Amino acid sequence: MKADCIERPLARLYKSYGCWLAKHPLLVLAVSVVITAILGAGVALLEVERDAERLFTPNQSNGKLEREMEETLFNATVVNGTLANRLTRTTPSASIILVIKDSSKSITANKARREILRIDQGIKALVRSKNNKTYESICLKFYERCPSNEIIEVFKFLNNTHNDVVITYPTVILDNSKPYFIGSSLGGVDLENGIILKKAVAVRLFYPLSDESSSLEWEENFLTYVENLKLKEIIAYGAISSSLSRALDVARIETNPQIVLCVLILVTFSVVSSTKLDCAQNKPVLALLGVVSAGLATLSTIGLMAYFGVKFNVLITATPVLVISVGVDDMFILVAAWRKTSIRAPIEKRTGEAMEEAALSITITSLTNTLAFAFGSISPFPAVQAFCLYTGVAVMFDFIYQVTFFSAFMVLTGKRERANRHALTCKKVVPKSKAPSTSYLYCCAGGSDKLDIGGQEKHPHVIMKFFRDVYGEFLMNTWTKLFVFFIYVTYISISILYMLQMKIGIERRLLAPKGSGIASYYAQEIENFDLFGAQVCIFFDKELSYWDMSTQQNLESDINQFESTHVFHSAKFTTFWLRDYMQYLKLHNYTKYGKDKFINVLITEFLTDPQYKQYTLDIVFNQSNDTIIASRAYVSSKNISGADREQDLTRTARDLAQKSGFPMNVFAQDFIYYDQYFFILPNTVKNMIYSAISMLFISLLLIPRPLVSVWVVLTIVSIEIGVLGFMTSWNINLDFQSSIFVTLSTGFSVDFSAHIAYTYAVAPYKLGNKRTIYALYSVGMPMLQAGLSTVLGLLALSNSTTYILSAVFKIIFLVTVIGVIHGLVFLPVFLSVLGSWKKIRQIVMRQDPIELQELKPRDVYVVDSNPNLKETNPDNTYDLNGKVQILDDFAVFAETYL
Repeated sequence: MKADCIERPLARLYKSYGCWLAKHPLLVLAVSVVITAILGAGVALLEVERDAERLFTPNQSNGKLEREMEETLFNATVVNGTLANRLTRTTPSASIILVIKDSSKSITANKARREILRIDQGIKALVRSKNNKTYESICLKFYERCPSNEIIEVFKFLNNTHNDVVITYPTVILDNSKPYFIGSSLGGVDLENGIILKKAVAVRLFYPLSDESSSLEWEENFLTYVENLKLKEIIAYGAISSSLSRALDVARIETNPQIVLCVLILVTFSVVSSTKLDCAQNKPVLALLGVVSAGLATLSTIGLMAYFGVKFNVLITATPVLVISVGVDDMFILVAAWRKTSIRAPIEKRTGEAMEEAALSITITSLTNTLAFAFGSISPFPAVQAFCLYTGVAVMFDFIYQVTFFSAFMVLTGKRERANRHALTCKKVVPKSKAPSTSYLYCCAGGSDKLDIGGQEKHPHVIMKFFRDVYGEFLMNTWTKLFVFFIYVTYISISILYMLQMKIGIERRLLAPKGSGIASYYAQEIENFDLFGAQVCIFFDKELSYWDMSTQQNLESDINQFESTHVFHSAKFTTFWLRDYMQYLKLHNYTKYGKDKFINVLITEFLTDPQYKQYTLDIVFNQSNDTIIASRAYVSSKNISGADREQDLTRTARDLAQKSGFPMNVFAQDFIYYDQYFFILPNTVKNMIYSAISMLFISLLLIPRPLVSVWVVLTIVSIEIGVLGFMTSWNINLDFQSSIFVTLSTGFSVDFSAHIAYTYAVAPYKLGNKRTIYALYSVGMPMLQAGLSTVLGLLALSNSTTYILSAVFKIIFLVTVIGVIHGLVFLPVFLSVLGSWKKIRQIVMRQDPIELQELKPRDVYVVDSNPNLKETNPDNTYDLNGKVQILDDFAVFAETYL
């Protein structure tokens, strides 16, 4: 069945446009340049988004909703300041990890201990240069006091005592004083009997700051101080609250030379692959302008997005390379179509024919790519949203520039070729057959004076002839097809096997560029400090009868549920005001009490005791202070390292909260990042399904054979399976970034299937093998060029220090390689088995005139007027209402049906 009600009119429209363009190339060029100048001016307004949380965490996630709830309830409790472990957002802070150089020693030994104390003193003495503010003046205060690192207090005690002191872990009691919790401060511990510290290899110190502008300058001074430390016993790794954002910003800037290198590689490849040993028909300048056209599309996009206030981010750094790669692909398709036209034909006809054949093909790929980016732009991750918006708009701009700016230059190139002028100097040259010397032959000669039977001259590229005469014939061999089927089954089996082992999510440490200070800090944190993880807040947002014994027992039972799971520590490390208050009441002989007494003692005695003042942050009273309207507790997570464990912690905490008989919610700052695990897979599957349906819809509209459209979609699915499988084998998780590139690969996959499928569908032959060879001849070379240009163009990103950009290279590399293999090997074989478009009931050889009334439906009548005629012309094939085929010579019949 043929469905070309849209394809044919659109092809004719492009043909008409091509004829018009051939008459007005300079006008089109002028308009293109003016529009680019107007849009490009917007680059001056461009802003860069650097906030890592805003970029790489999902919008409207449970974690952000939980944070909003907690802040709404408990922000009123911070009138006297707050504590670092009560913070719900990343605020200015500094942290330093100190690791012993000699792993056989302990960092608690005298020399290392003294160095650590000197470092602590040096940090606290740091000042903000403008007003000489020290740490003590800008620290995060609670009741006018800065928090202290408890391990520092322990080290001070050890330095001041002459007695042997046994240090227990994770809590130590010194000289009958209060207990010091050092579990999150000491790392890489070696314990005796599970409690006595034998050795530790690392210490972590934390310095929270108030949220004011002066803190930012102090942070800068802190990093400088850490970098300049000269230490004998230990190594220092420093980090501040904005370290990840700063590192990503530095990586974005450092990537610029790599982007330039990518563009230079694309330019070089485009020019070289467009060069022939014919100085008149060479197209190096045209190839260069193809890259320039894609560059103009990128510039226009960035300017337009800046006008609309869409901020730039590190992920968008890959956009120029991707768009230029897509633009070069389209350029190769247009040039291939141009090469198939006659150099002696009028420019209007030549341009119209080239646009008719190529423009519709690149329309399909541009629409599908843009749709893939459109689906990606509804991602819950802001970084991905902005990237897809930028790149999707750029792809459409690229299409517009290719059919205007680049095509106008193609017209001018055609005029030069028709006049037999040199590709670089534009001077008149003579054909090679008339070259006066060897040097002139290779440096100047070009064009031809040999005309074909139709009065036209055609010079197919050697690679095009290879695809037609060698590769196509080889691929259509029956044994080759069987071998290709075997290879395909092997490929799909391996891909599915790896795909089933896929891991979900990205650990925050992977966002840090390799070699950056924050990357080293994260590495030490994971290696030495995974035993005590995030403190999870459990909060109750309704009025409860806290004085009632049954309520107390039920609350205790719910908290115990957390403490008894594999992801949380025991009750010893839980902070819950009600537990301490009940002990306080018991210690002070408050055995009988009702609501009023319970509340009164709580406010007037318990919360004013210095030992329990921290709990003023955890209890919210109504305006009359006679009812508790909200309260919270904190449980400590354990052994949280790796994506699986992070998912487990988040899921377990929320499941327990949901099962509680009380209105309970949970929150931890890390949940904001952990929520990605629950968005990635369903969003990826949804976007892939939407993309595949869209691709099928567009293919059905623009490819005149519905069955071929189905094969296009099946090919896309096959490529997706391969990308997911081999991506896993390359140690790339399905994270917020790779998931969107997997979705986008749906659009990129169309580039490698739609071109071959569309050309197959409109090929002037009936038999499957003939149509397949024609398709390989027409688009095999530009597809190969497109694949090579994409891989070469992204090659510079393979050495990127950022996981984000190196993953971009790996995924696009897989899409390209697997896509080219499908487009040039698997899909041609599958299409060839479709056979002839129509079943021929009977072939009738006639030499006498044929009356119309004698014709029978689906018969093929061959009038053998000249059996020796070797040159054939498909125009001699006629279709009478899809019923009868008449061919005027045997040669045409053999070419079409045999």
